[in-house]
Amino acid sequence: MLKAIINVIFLGAIVNMSNAQSANFCNEIKVYQFPEKFDEESRKELQSNISKLSLCGYDSIEIKLLQNSSFMGTLVNEVALKMLRSKKIESFTLSTVLEEFEIIRTDKSYQSKKEELLNYYIQNQKSVENQRVKEMSDVYPNSTTKFELNSKSKHKSILYFTNEKSLNSKSFENVVLKNENIAQLINENFAFYILQTHVLKMKTNSEEKRNQDLQIKLFETNVQPFLGILDKNGKVIGKIHYKLDVNNLYNELNKYK
Repeated sequence: MLKAIINVIFLGAIVNMSNAQSANFCNEIKVYQFPEKFDEESRKELQSNISKLSLCGYDSIEIKLLQNSSFMGTLVNEVALKMLRSKKIESFTLSTVLEEFEIIRTDKSYQSKKEELLNYYIQNQKSVENQRVKEMSDVYPNSTTKFELNSKSKHKSILYFTNEKSLNSKSFENVVLKNENIAQLINENFAFYILQTHVLKMKTNSEEKRNQDLQIKLFETNVQPFLGILDKNGKVIGKIHYKLDVNNLYNELNKYK
């Protein structure tokens, strides 16, 4: 009898220790900070951290949801908008985004609908890029998706390099580039090019590869989102890196108009 009691106590101690270790690992995962600029390595790091969220009580469907760039982009956009409304711009951590996810998880119908939600976002991700470009075209009706090197223009040009897998690009477009004041400033003073680059399966002669090479050649960088400014003769006169700040971009663009 005493031996059985000791075994129960021992097993309880092991369970408690395991739970404590899981909690520690969970906290380590949640403090992951989203970089200002996503590249291939940082994307892999984010996906790796999300894959370990079972330690935080998330099941396989929820992990797949969070690994879906369309769904994650929606969460990030919501967090960004709330930060802007509160005028409290902070660093994005995985914990911050998961707090937004918790709002969805507390919905009464969530548990029965989450697999359906995952399937929706899987399908949505396939068409999200075309939809996003269409929305940008609505805001910038005179924009074009092709740029010819050495071409001259009646206006100074903005080359906007974006990336279909970049969460930062989605946030930047929805929060900053679709702002009415930004759109008016660009539409009235610049030729605007929306150039896709750096897709995962990129063919050597693809438009995306040519855009990527163009960005590296002209601006010596391969991060997205990125705005390159050219004068009427196609000479580089400015570089604007990603910053989720409407006023910052407005002030920067006014320097070049």
